Amino acid sequence: MNAKKIILYAAFIVFCLSTFAFARAVWVEGTVTKTPYKIYNHYYIHVNGNLYKILPNTRITYRYEWSPGAFNEKKSSLNSISSHQNILMNVNHNNVSRIIIY
Repeated sequence: MNAKKIILYAAFIVFCLSTFAFARAVWVEGTVTKTPYKIYNHYYIHVNGNLYKILPNTRITYRYEWSPGAFNEKKSSLNSISSHQNILMNVNHNNVSRIIIY
């Protein structure tokens, strides 16, 4: 193999590995199927049947509409989340860093 092919293959492998290394957070919308519970020092929640770990210092807010098309958020707590409630979560893998109750 010539040097150009080796460099091309090496660049391709580095690119493929780097795309898996970077974690991307996504917004997940769903219904709480099991309220938050604690195991040892970590809290967990089930949304749409999937298990998520709630990270420490997770920001939890309640979103409400105060006029048509205008929303406001009020600080809330983990205890205010109940079953069959709609929530929006910022999730990185299965770790929750932000919860919006609506």
